[in-house]
Amino acid sequence: MGILRNAEVIRDTGLDSSGYFVSAVYDYSVDGESHRGSRAGFRQRFYIRKNSAQAIVDRYLPDVSAAVFYDPKKPSEAVLLRKYPDSIPRIVLPAHR
Repeated sequence: MGILRNAEVIRDTGLDSSGYFVSAVYDYSVDGESHRGSRAGFRQRFYIRKNSAQAIVDRYLPDVSAAVFYDPKKPSEAVLLRKYPDSIPRIVLPAHR
């Protein structure tokens, strides 16, 4: 478990698109070593609608404990959300007969 320090919706206006993403900062420890994470998920997910990003932020209240998922081989790499975004392509292989 970790402690969420801040979560907010950030508007991103890039050169060819605009949208919203979730920014989060949280503290956690592994084997007595303190870490600070800033990744909400495995990939930065962009939302077209602000309320979609806000729904993620609303799950997390500042200074409240939250589940943190970290790489046991690299504990400094962590995320709050384990689910991969829908935008990651899935590979489907045909069944063999």
